[in-house]
Amino acid sequence: MNETGSAVSGGLAGFQRALQEAERVAFTEQSVRRVRQEVDDLVSQIDKARNATYEGADEARLVVARVTADGELLDVHLTPHAIRDLDAAALGLACVAAVVSARLRAGTAIAECVAETIAGAGNGGRPAGCEPSPPTYDPAGALQAVREAARRMR
Repeated sequence: MNETGSAVSGGLAGFQRALQEAERVAFTEQSVRRVRQEVDDLVSQIDKARNATYEGADEARLVVARVTADGELLDVHLTPHAIRDLDAAALGLACVAAVVSARLRAGTAIAECVAETIAGAGNGGRPAGCEPSPPTYDPAGALQAVREAARRMR
């Protein structure tokens, strides 16, 4: 619960509910604070996934790679078995497989974070254009009102 007694749910749906509530109560200081908190929570969830590192390995787990959320290669670890048992071609393939695995994990984690963030926001977590639900609320007008209320509070 937040200070207004409302449940804080996070994600885009929570942000939209906070905007609706803020608009309903004529943008009181508490409602604007709740909108700010929902935005901060939304950004925090996405930042966590973007700032994490992701690990992947070849099928035999002889080579392990770590990448950023953007897929940038951070490092590759070769086990003693990989160095001893694999020839150059097999070692190269194992390295490529480990990097691809790490990048797939990063992409999957980011996609899941975004899907969780937008789930329940009127589109069921589907990308735009995929069986869209009818819009239930247009936040554009509310966003402008929030900006104006924030300017008045300064």
